[in-house]
Amino acid sequence: MGYNAVNRKGSRKGEEMHKSFDLRRGARRDTGENDANNALSAANGARITPGASRLAGMNILVAEDEALVAMTLIDLVEDCGAKPIGPFAKVSECRNALECEKPDIAILDVRLRDGESFEIAEKLVERGVPVVFHSGHMIETEWLGDGDIVRFCGKPCAPAKLTEVLEDVLAR
Repeated sequence: MGYNAVNRKGSRKGEEMHKSFDLRRGARRDTGENDANNALSAANGARITPGASRLAGMNILVAEDEALVAMTLIDLVEDCGAKPIGPFAKVSECRNALECEKPDIAILDVRLRDGESFEIAEKLVERGVPVVFHSGHMIETEWLGDGDIVRFCGKPCAPAKLTEVLEDVLAR
């Protein structure tokens, strides 16, 4: 078990079972002998088959200042078979990354630790890179730039919904 899991022992009907909670996925897996619970847990932690997504092989820039959300986004990117660039918690880090990295698409939180990510979005759009704003601090009509390659996905949002929005903006 890696840095991302917490172990604890639980008891159900007098039976000791080991449980783990994966902080990156938020899924509980029973490692005892209860097959029904194991099957349910496996379904909750199911991953997207790499290559099954239009995002497979893409370089995806991730700008997010909340650690748990950033880890979830990185997992989503990797689960889609894409390569994450980041996560970056600051606009300045994104600026530096854009000097040497060439993302195919970006997921941007609006409010980062040192400011708003609109200038990063503008630079990306100028390069023809699609952007998905993933934020709880923005409404869709705030962005006045190119609507064809910019989408909005509010927080909180299910990973499947965010994947759908990312794939949709790529299809344009």
